[in-house]
Amino acid sequence: MRPFRMSAAIAWSTMSLVSVTTGCAPRAGGGEPTEREESAAMSDTTIEAAQQELTDSLMSKPGVVGTAIGLCDDVPCIRIFLARRNEALLAIIPETFRGYKVDVQVTGEFRARDTT
Repeated sequence: MRPFRMSAAIAWSTMSLVSVTTGCAPRAGGGEPTEREESAAMSDTTIEAAQQELTDSLMSKPGVVGTAIGLCDDVPCIRIFLARRNEALLAIIPETFRGYKVDVQVTGEFRARDTT
């Protein structure tokens, strides 16, 4: 079975839905951005491109089962999903990538749901 890899479009749609349902809308009145928002905005790479680049380098590693774009403290971040906790694997996953926080979650294996 091939590892699950969430497409950037699906991940962005999911993040947008999370933003709407958690009240993370753009500031009315143009308030000052937080330090975290400025940090993410300083990246010269879109989060989708950063996620794709990191996905391409990590999905070949045993134990990495997927990636997605999510929210970390109300700021867009790249999520890396692992089948199980592995210290050697954790050591090669960066804390930030292209200006975006990287969040690692141990989820177990992803499996397709039987719809029959």
